[in-house]
Amino acid sequence: MMLAGNVRGALNFLSRQSSGTPLKMDDIITTNDGSTKRVKDVLLSLHTEGQPADPTALLDKTLPNALPMDPAMFECLNGDATKNVALHSSGSAGPSGVDAVAW
Repeated sequence: MMLAGNVRGALNFLSRQSSGTPLKMDDIITTNDGSTKRVKDVLLSLHTEGQPADPTALLDKTLPNALPMDPAMFECLNGDATKNVALHSSGSAGPSGVDAVAW
């Protein structure tokens, strides 16, 4: 769902109901095939195997024209702020302004 830009759908998957709160990782849920599993096991089954990063995609030095970063800009980012934004998200446009469905 996240890869399709459906943030709300992904959050609803983790919720007991569409307006509920996210499930805990150890909660037991009934899957589409009728079996019961822990939330963590269902999510792990949806992940693909990790791969090493392509070295050409990584920077090995500081960019000469980069603007200095002010650490205070990130002080307000915490778990509560992230949760609040995630629970009020409905899709994702990204930098192009077009969500994944339009692609």
